[in-house]
Amino acid sequence: MGMKPPVALGLLLSLVALASASRPDDTFDLTYSPKVGDTAKFAVAISLHSDQFEVTVHSVGHRKVLAVDANGDYSVEGAQTDAKLKMGEQVEQDLPDSPPTTGKVSAKGDVLKAQVDKSTALGEMLSAATHVLVADKPVAKGEKWSKVLKASDVARIIPATIDYELIGVEKVGTKDCVKVGYKYKETGQAGTGEGFIFLDATTHDMVSVEGTFKSMSPQASAPEMDGEFKFTRLND
Repeated sequence: MGMKPPVALGLLLSLVALASASRPDDTFDLTYSPKVGDTAKFAVAISLHSDQFEVTVHSVGHRKVLAVDANGDYSVEGAQTDAKLKMGEQVEQDLPDSPPTTGKVSAKGDVLKAQVDKSTALGEMLSAATHVLVADKPVAKGEKWSKVLKASDVARIIPATIDYELIGVEKVGTKDCVKVGYKYKETGQAGTGEGFIFLDATTHDMVSVEGTFKSMSPQASAPEMDGEFKFTRLND
């Protein structure tokens, strides 16, 4: 004998409520688990300005996973191609492609070895903005966490802190993405940055990141500048 309609409906609603209360996608650990050979391309746009001049750079960033350790740490190769530089009202000029460089990132997002021999304040902030430092536990919408970025000979020259907040899930193009807000602050120096990182909701790989920065030097001999940037993943 079948259940009466009100009984069946009540049971169904109870099961739906139970499933909704325990959905695994209510929280995210944000760990990125790459595979050897994974590649990605990003449209890169960086604008810098000061009282004296303005600089805009566009390029295509390339990333390839070279190796993955048993503990999840992974080695990557990066390169920049199709770069164009515009300074003030001058004619835009093409820049040579950069040679490939290698680095290493931990399973939790810490940069263990920078992809450049000589770091800059701006480069270190961009590196932090494109590698989410995973929280110690899965996080839900509205939760916040912080990480300390220590100076080292192989990862960075300027210590900093970075504060995160999981904003929610949003569409970026056709992808469902976890939106993470961040605020970056150099320790003992004036540089700051803030923005949003969008991670693929399934793989937790970066889909895009956009932000602003203040008092950042793009080169060792250059003055501190303010600016904006955006990295957008191109179709694979």
